[in-house]
Amino acid sequence: MARNQERVKCKAGEWTELTNSNVAIGLTFEANDMPVDILYTVDPADPNVVGVANVGWTYMPGTGEKRLVMADFAGGGENRAWARPAFGAGEDAYVTVDHA
Repeated sequence: MARNQERVKCKAGEWTELTNSNVAIGLTFEANDMPVDILYTVDPADPNVVGVANVGWTYMPGTGEKRLVMADFAGGGENRAWARPAFGAGEDAYVTVDHA
């Protein structure tokens, strides 16, 4: 089921999936309280596993993407989004997520 303005907890040092199904268009997210790395993968490929190809960026608090078209943004067939606290932060971060 799609997320609807859901606040997702991202544990320190781990990638947390923001999407809970494949997303082609309409992904919206915002970093809440601290910088987060956002990563895109193909299908539910776990970015914690060595060798998973991925593309990503760092977002500061209050920034994100609105109604993202994954093909335009990631460019390689990615359809899942993941997050973790940026810069090796030792505390959890939160990201608000919405997708259809």
